Amino acid sequence: MRNSFRLFYTRQQSAIAIVVALMLVLVGAVVFITASASAASPTTIWGKSKPVAVSLDHDKSGAELGTTFTPATDGRVTAIRFYKLVGQTGTHTGSLWAPNGTRLATVTFKHENSAGWQTASLKKPVALKSGTSYTVSYWVPAGGRYATTVNFTGKSESSSLKVSQRNSGVYSYSALGTYPRSKWQSSQYWADVNFVPGGSSGSSQPAPPKSTTPLPSSTSTPTPTPTPVPVPVPAPTPVPVPTPVPVPAPTPAPVTGWPDASNTGYLGSTADLIAKSIPSITSAGTVIDHVDLSGDTFVNAPDVVIKNSVVHGGNWGIEVGPNATNLIVQDTTFLGGDNSAIMDDGYANNVSYVRVNISGSTDGMKLSGASRLIQDSFIHGLSQTSTSHNDGIQAYDGSNWKFIHNYITTPDTGCISMFEGQGNWDAVLIQNNRFVGGGYPLYLGGSTAKNVQATDNVISDWVYGPYTDQGTAAWSGNTDAAGKPIN
Repeated sequence: MRNSFRLFYTRQQSAIAIVVALMLVLVGAVVFITASASAASPTTIWGKSKPVAVSLDHDKSGAELGTTFTPATDGRVTAIRFYKLVGQTGTHTGSLWAPNGTRLATVTFKHENSAGWQTASLKKPVALKSGTSYTVSYWVPAGGRYATTVNFTGKSESSSLKVSQRNSGVYSYSALGTYPRSKWQSSQYWADVNFVPGGSSGSSQPAPPKSTTPLPSSTSTPTPTPTPVPVPVPAPTPVPVPTPVPVPAPTPAPVTGWPDASNTGYLGSTADLIAKSIPSITSAGTVIDHVDLSGDTFVNAPDVVIKNSVVHGGNWGIEVGPNATNLIVQDTTFLGGDNSAIMDDGYANNVSYVRVNISGSTDGMKLSGASRLIQDSFIHGLSQTSTSHNDGIQAYDGSNWKFIHNYITTPDTGCISMFEGQGNWDAVLIQNNRFVGGGYPLYLGGSTAKNVQATDNVISDWVYGPYTDQGTAAWSGNTDAAGKPIN
């Protein structure tokens, strides 16, 4: 009887143990499935709804249309998407680009719907780093149509993906697979990604096996005879060498009189320049000195200095990316550029342009971001066509801007153009400049600007008036070329 009870009790214990083990396995599976599902939930820039004010457009050439974005956290792109309107036809190919223009992934859209968001999954997810700017795009064949919103202002739908409110839409006219970087009237082309936040895929590394090395035996070991330690011989004391006093590089004298070709830009011999083409600058602290730059240069690293150089632009001379904090451009000449000589639209912080000489481009500069200094510079001889609207400086969103002692001429539109509704500005100082030409030489932002001051400027040769969109701008000490006050 005792043996029977012991056998029954043992079997009962085993059954309970098996049930408990199965329950633990099931609970673990549920937790694993739930965690995996949560980690795999993607987020997007533009959400699921139809974009606002979207319309159908087309071009004769093939076009790469994209969105520039910055992840707020590490993660992975698992798919590329774009918004399609009825009437868009042809084969579309999506691409993901690194900030230096390297294509990270490509995928062809298959089985598209007639309209709505189209999604194509990547064969392999692409890992992205937080704080780094990337571009997602899709290609439209020649003559094809695409969805666009002109003068778009809006934020990302996701806290994990950041975009510029006005200038995230980019394009290029070219064959398939060309990095898009051009921008036009704050147009948005509705390219997007499926992004999974988190730096890993959820898999974990197995724990290392426990060591099976046997422990040493307790058998005593004879104590070794100590070896005599040699007495060190002191090294001779070195004779100190005096530290050479560095000779500082000469600082160019401040510009006296108005800036012109004699005191701005590169003033040395062209024989001293080294010809280079530098598509992108991504290393912090890079110095470009005495270089003849050709083509477009994308600056996307902090603490870069460009000085004593000549830039022959392509679409533009230099483009300033979002990571180009503390960029300094000085004593440099910009010649040509189909768009702007300087495309400062990446919203980097603290950028300075001092004693630059710009000519031959459609616009002199496009500006955006916090803390800009434009000083002692000469913008002139802009390229005018039957369809161009030339601006010496065309401004988008920004704060803490200073335009000090510049000479800006334009055949059309404005010398400094902060168009009302095109951006938001705060703390803008326009002081001691010479402005010549334009419908209105100064567009002062109107209701979308505050704390704007225009003081002690000389303004002439306008078509409609010396300024417009004054809004709340403070205006004092400004005169025409004859010295007559302008009120």
